[in-house]
Amino acid sequence: MCSECLVILYISNIYYWSGTRCPSFDRMDGKTVIITGSNSGVGKYTAIELAKRGAHIILACRDRKRTEEALKEICKLSGSNNVEIEIVDLASLKSIEECAKRLCGRLSKLDVLINNAGVMMASEKSVDGYEIHFAVNHLGHFLLTNLLLDLMKKAPSARIINVSSVNHAFLNITINWDDINFTKPYWKINAYSHSKLANILFTNELARRLQVLNITINWDDINFTKPYWKINAYSHSKLANILFTNELARRLQDTNITANSLHPGVVRTEVIRNILGHYQIILNTILLLITPLWCCFTKSPEQGAQTSIYLASDRRLNHVTGKYFKECKEYPSSKTSLDQQAAKRLWKLSEEMTHLDDALKYVRNN
Repeated sequence: MCSECLVILYISNIYYWSGTRCPSFDRMDGKTVIITGSNSGVGKYTAIELAKRGAHIILACRDRKRTEEALKEICKLSGSNNVEIEIVDLASLKSIEECAKRLCGRLSKLDVLINNAGVMMASEKSVDGYEIHFAVNHLGHFLLTNLLLDLMKKAPSARIINVSSVNHAFLNITINWDDINFTKPYWKINAYSHSKLANILFTNELARRLQVLNITINWDDINFTKPYWKINAYSHSKLANILFTNELARRLQDTNITANSLHPGVVRTEVIRNILGHYQIILNTILLLITPLWCCFTKSPEQGAQTSIYLASDRRLNHVTGKYFKECKEYPSSKTSLDQQAAKRLWKLSEEMTHLDDALKYVRNN
């Protein structure tokens, strides 16, 4: 009986939980791709596959030592030496500005920007004093994207890909405008979801300008001060991902740049390392005991990278913008993530929190 159950679980993993393989085999020769958070997990496997296809890959990461180790592995597995490192801390606005200035000073164009980096269930604040999920998962990518738009406009056809999460629709969360920094109380998962909602709002507004459970941005407490729940903050940030993507696509609708967001699936990735904080040893013990079951219902990082690879490479998506994808297919995002007024409001707030006008002047002043 037990063996039969294991066989069923194994088969279900192959045909359902492991997800879809990227259906595109299009080459990317001559294209420059920046991937944040690409020294591990989904980002690293995205880099490996796109390097195999001939792209010039820039690993935009915080930890130099870990990224240098990842660089060696990526070059070995892809057979490409056209991979390099750019150090950036997405929890620091100054670090992002310096990174963008260096890139704009040495690159002739940028074809693809994959905003992949993220934190989940962390507790600390960013260098600038913002709630960490909202700062890294949304604000950091909002600023980096806007500072690199001039480079992307020089490419024949450019793509912005924001990695969000199904958590953007978690537990009826809203963007907390009055406590955007999640100070009272602080729940890690709320903060994460909050940041992912912001991703989607950003995507929608970006799409307008170029063009599961109803999370909304908590405008009254955008920094998550009361109460602070990590899962809410995480989900909040992921909703922000999609709102950002949609507004970005709207703002770029008359340009050569598209913007889309995606859910990679439930991935066995290092982003969960902060889930239990001081109880990490307990978590590791539990995961060791249930590893066979855990693996059956989750994706490997390589499997989780497939939709990112698809959005970066498939030539059929040249004019697709402001959409949300999972399993290499377009899917509807939550109702809240499609709120155009929320996307515009988030954009304006993000401009203020990142001091975007001053940052643009700094980067453009060569």
